[in-house]
Amino acid sequence: MFIDALVSFKDRFGHCRVPKRHVEGGYKLGQAVACVRSHGRFLKSDEARRGVLERLGFVFKERDARWDDFIESLQTFCKREGHCDVPYWHIEG
Repeated sequence: MFIDALVSFKDRFGHCRVPKRHVEGGYKLGQAVACVRSHGRFLKSDEARRGVLERLGFVFKERDARWDDFIESLQTFCKREGHCDVPYWHIEG
């Protein structure tokens, strides 16, 4: 159920960063994703399950993913503007 719901979500949104309150086909996918992230250590003993999630692009550490997004946005801004002095009001679109 979990993998099917995650694949369905990814097919529609193009990523596996499921919001915590998201429900996919009646399944509380967001809560399940949060549980896997917080208790993901059980996957260390089951490399097959972890491999399935990794191939889907599952984000195990949301903080790391947000950091990667920030760096990517900063690089885009810097390349376009020629500096990294981003105004506080700037929104990268």
